[in-house]
Amino acid sequence: MVSNLICTSEYIFFLFTERDNVRSSGVNQTAVTAPCNPKKFKPTGQNESSITLKWEQIDGIDYYLLEKTTNLTKDYLQYTVSDLTSATSYNFSLVAVFRNVSSSGAFTPAVTAPRNPANFSLTGQTESSITLVWDKVDEVNNYTLVYKENETSISLTTELETYTVSDLQSASKYSFSLFAVFDYAKSSGTTITAVTAPENPADFSSVEQNETSITLQWTQVKDIQDYKIVFGQNTTNITLTTSKMQHTITNLEKGTTYNFSIFALFESINSSGADTTASTVPPQVSSVSVTERSLTTATLKWENPNKSWEYKVETNGTGVTIEPDISATGFFTISNLKPGTLYSYHVTTVFSGLNSKAYNDFLVTQIECDKIIWVVTSSSIQGTVEGVFTYATVSNSSNTSQHHSTPGSRNVSFTDLYPGATYEISLVYETSSTNFTQCESHPNVTTSPPSLRGRCENVASGYSALIVWDKAEGVLTKILVHMNGKNHTVDGKEDRFTIPGLQPAKTYPVALISMSGNRISGPFDFICATDNRGVIAGSVVGVLLFAVLVCVAAFILLKSGKKSLIAGSKKTGPKKT
Repeated sequence: MVSNLICTSEYIFFLFTERDNVRSSGVNQTAVTAPCNPKKFKPTGQNESSITLKWEQIDGIDYYLLEKTTNLTKDYLQYTVSDLTSATSYNFSLVAVFRNVSSSGAFTPAVTAPRNPANFSLTGQTESSITLVWDKVDEVNNYTLVYKENETSISLTTELETYTVSDLQSASKYSFSLFAVFDYAKSSGTTITAVTAPENPADFSSVEQNETSITLQWTQVKDIQDYKIVFGQNTTNITLTTSKMQHTITNLEKGTTYNFSIFALFESINSSGADTTASTVPPQVSSVSVTERSLTTATLKWENPNKSWEYKVETNGTGVTIEPDISATGFFTISNLKPGTLYSYHVTTVFSGLNSKAYNDFLVTQIECDKIIWVVTSSSIQGTVEGVFTYATVSNSSNTSQHHSTPGSRNVSFTDLYPGATYEISLVYETSSTNFTQCESHPNVTTSPPSLRGRCENVASGYSALIVWDKAEGVLTKILVHMNGKNHTVDGKEDRFTIPGLQPAKTYPVALISMSGNRISGPFDFICATDNRGVIAGSVVGVLLFAVLVCVAAFILLKSGKKSLIAGSKKTGPKKT
């Protein structure tokens, strides 16, 4: 063996025989050394179905033989082997050939790249994280995730795996590239874009509300202008062009509590949401009526359409809050009032700390009628009233009179009334919409009955008197005749009365008084003289009676004397023995 030769070289070898220092003419033989093995034979690239191999050039060779089957001219410095199976390991050999002599060969392992992961997608995000998911590639368990300056190696154990990228910036866009890794080879990679959720708006609260709308405000999130407000089944998308973060929700129900959620939107991704509760202003009470009044109290009534509403009643600076009632009607009695006084009152609906517009009206307490002193004549009724009223009315079955009071006036005067008639007096406080009866007199007031003019006529020879009077214009229920120390009551419809038991030829004072209800007229006084004919007749009868009495007395005395003598003689005589 001839050693220390140079590869890829042609040699001529001469062979001589020699004896006793004598050399033959010799024979020669041409031979070549094998070419050197290709240096730096290695893979330089691959995809799912091919591997690219590279090596350094060898001068002087005839060609290369790759994997004993592929002849490559000496100008080849790399070659791509195709139609391979993805994610597969291969061992490649490369032989240099010179004059049909092959080098011992260079060897290199190489792998094809795996396929890209399928269904690489986003499954969720928060303000600081994004969760990704993909399908496992064949038997490949290793993957590389690249985003920004970060490269993360991931090993999967299931067919479908999720991976959460954390410590991200809120409301930011990221590009994620995922590579399946087999040995040293990566797939070509699949890329998606995903964003983190924005932060929640801070200071989300209501700043103003009325009966049908609520204005909400919040603090802007970064430079985000898009927001979404959700309440109930309603969703409102908002794009603001100013730095003032406010929005008014309209067409709401009166006096209702709403739960609002607000979401900041970045690339159509919601924040997790911030919540607040706000209520609309309750409606004004539609109407209030005064159902009962007394001297010191008044009861108000109104409709209560919502059991969760409260009511506040104020009158002359005094306020009371009424809790919700189970009924559909609200009642409240205002007490400690003064009789005959005008009061303003205000009824306000209260809900969730919000007040409706106040329902404003007034009321008047009743006048203390029993304390009114009525000055009565036969044709008038007058009095001074403590308390407010607008007009007073006096009426009975036959006529009605009305007195209108000037503001602040307390004096009432009714004239041209019927004597002895009983009247009902009513005091009323009148407004354009309501009349309040302030006083209805009880008992009713009766005017003084008419005065009578009378005379007497003799009857029964002066032993009786007929009292006669003229009928007067007015109402008379009774007539009182006072004579001879006695009172005689006569029905008011009569015009005469006979008084017996008098003495003839005497004068008697007589008083006639008319009565109507509890009223009496002034007395009409006159003198009644009885007839003297009764005196003469009485004298004759008296003489005759006296004579008769004398005779009777003498007869009695005479008869009594005789009996005494007879009795005395019998008494004093001697006894028989």
